[in-house]
Amino acid sequence: MHSTSDFNEDILVDITLLALVIAHGADADLDPREVDVLADRLHMLAPALSGDEIVGVVRKGAEVYRDSRVEGAETVVHRIAGALHPDALSQAYDALEAVAAADESLHPMESMMLRHVAAAWRLSR
Repeated sequence: MHSTSDFNEDILVDITLLALVIAHGADADLDPREVDVLADRLHMLAPALSGDEIVGVVRKGAEVYRDSRVEGAETVVHRIAGALHPDALSQAYDALEAVAAADESLHPMESMMLRHVAAAWRLSR
């Protein structure tokens, strides 16, 4: 099992950014269910954080997403890979996958992005 310190605020913001790139960037639609699942999954990764702290993480990730280019997500993918051990990467990937699937529709671009993240993180998915 991982320690909660694996998922510090910076990593959670990066995971939020990636989730938004995948869930919104792929089809230009962000379903409220995707946001709810994102908050739930972040809280699962960092249960010591309060609900307000999770909301703050989501806001920060959304600001970075709004102000950045999708191409910048590649840097985030590699930064997360360097910061987390394999079990934590697997948990982060599961969170990304759950957010993408939350609207009950997996856009082909979402699938492609998830495969790219899995490959970059050396996960067998």
